[in-house]
Amino acid sequence: MIKLIASDLDGTMLRDGTQILDPEYFDIIHQLAKKGICFVSASGHQYNNQRHLFAPVRDEISFISENGAHCIHQGNVYLRHYFNQKLALRIIKESRAYKDCGIAAACEGFTCVEERNPKYTRIMDDALKTSLRVVHDLTLETDPLFKIAIWSESDNARRCEEFQKIFQKECDSELRIMTSGDHWIDFNTAGVNKGTALKQLTDMLHIDPRECVAFGDQYNDMEMLQFAGTSYVVSTCAPGMETYATHVTDSVLESLKEILRESETA
Repeated sequence: MIKLIASDLDGTMLRDGTQILDPEYFDIIHQLAKKGICFVSASGHQYNNQRHLFAPVRDEISFISENGAHCIHQGNVYLRHYFNQKLALRIIKESRAYKDCGIAAACEGFTCVEERNPKYTRIMDDALKTSLRVVHDLTLETDPLFKIAIWSESDNARRCEEFQKIFQKECDSELRIMTSGDHWIDFNTAGVNKGTALKQLTDMLHIDPRECVAFGDQYNDMEMLQFAGTSYVVSTCAPGMETYATHVTDSVLESLKEILRESETA
């Protein structure tokens, strides 16, 4: 019996670059909640942005934000993992060498971006509805942060590999660098991911992994897909991601409808 469903946003529930959820999702999530099935929005997005996206049902669901570094259940934070500040400074400085990149530092309640990149600020503010703090120099900010995110106009898979080579000594032991969308590269603390966040939530709720379903499309979804007993990647997923899931779907919405129908006959 399914007791929890977790889904990524960009490229998974949000397709073709849109930042507005199909209203049908809200009705399905509400019906799932009435059947005792917990829905979890699991994203690299900040918490405030996710609450905005899920406004009609935001009090009925849980949130894994910043790729598992900041997690909320029933309005209460159950997990915080802060990033190493010295390592964050180095990432920011290295990223400045790439003129087509925008840099963001995710803090609790807001995301810091530098004023030197107005195009990136517009993307974060207008398209993603992110709670922003625009600053002159990110390296001077002292607020604890959850992750660093890079927005790249270039091939982000290639750019991600470049960053992995630069930080190869820190990778695995201190740092996880991964693609999280068509233009996004995320830097998280090693061992902090959607899978570990989902495990802590299911432990709290006494839910077995076999009672979980997960949806994703990018490498920041990998551990979450591996944790869940049933997992789906969308057919437009990043190359190789299908090896981490038990199913491939063309539509998360249709798959959720099928899960709902099956729950009604169980």
